Amino acid sequence: MHSLLLCNDDTVVKTVTRAFKDLDVHVEQCRDQKAASNKIASKKFDAIVADDDVAGADQLLEEARALPTCQKSVRIVLAGAATIAGSAYLSQSQIVL
Repeated sequence: MHSLLLCNDDTVVKTVTRAFKDLDVHVEQCRDQKAASNKIASKKFDAIVADDDVAGADQLLEEARALPTCQKSVRIVLAGAATIAGSAYLSQSQIVL
């Protein structure tokens, strides 16, 4: 299984990567929305994890929902204290952490 992680925080990246490794899920990290969008456009991911602190995270999740290769991907939002729950709802994320 493959996942895409949009995140700039090295501590969060290490934590998510370690947790996914335990589940036998490979993690590909992107630090910006444009690079992540290019990856989801060219490759199927079983999970797409987006840190809401990264600009364009909600846009990435919406793009993923529209792509045939990612329609079945699990969409996960890493929400900070300032996150508006509505942004996770609008992107139709299945999981908010």
